[in-house]
Amino acid sequence: IVLLVLIIAGLLFLSRRERIVQPFVPTPTPTPGAFVYAQQALAAYQDGNLQSAIDFYRQAILMEPEDPAYRIPLSRLLILTRDPESALEQAEKAAELSPSSARALAALCQAQDWNGQVDEAIEVFKFNVEQFPESFNVYDSLGEAFMKNGDKDLAVQNYKKSLELNPKNKNAVEMLKKLEE
Repeated sequence: IVLLVLIIAGLLFLSRRERIVQPFVPTPTPTPGAFVYAQQALAAYQDGNLQSAIDFYRQAILMEPEDPAYRIPLSRLLILTRDPESALEQAEKAAELSPSSARALAALCQAQDWNGQVDEAIEVFKFNVEQFPESFNVYDSLGEAFMKNGDKDLAVQNYKKSLELNPKNKNAVEMLKKLEE
């Protein structure tokens, strides 16, 4: 009986105590990942807002500095905004991080070209052709570099090879017309 009285008293005591209400704890907002920033960069680029696109790619790089995938488009955007030195820096880092990537090497060549380093660009384009001999794009790019350097015969040769690999390459057709005028 004493035990029963103690249990009932304990239950009454617990039921009359004020309940402690946990304060509202909001769910933390997740920080966007590098991929999200890259998607925002692409959307900003498509909207014509190059500076925002550049800023978003820089955010992606801050989150994943060892991933060259964000440095390549950033390099190309920097070329478009007339910042070839920064473009070269990003392209060099992308090529360093991924030396067997055709895209990284192409970005490096373009940045070198825009920095007036046409001879260096041609050498990297040649390496790119050796690495990816079945890619029409590498021959097209090498043809463009030779054309800029005044090497008409080598430009024609590379544009023809590009066209052989991809008969739908409109750029090669247009450049061959220009070169054969």
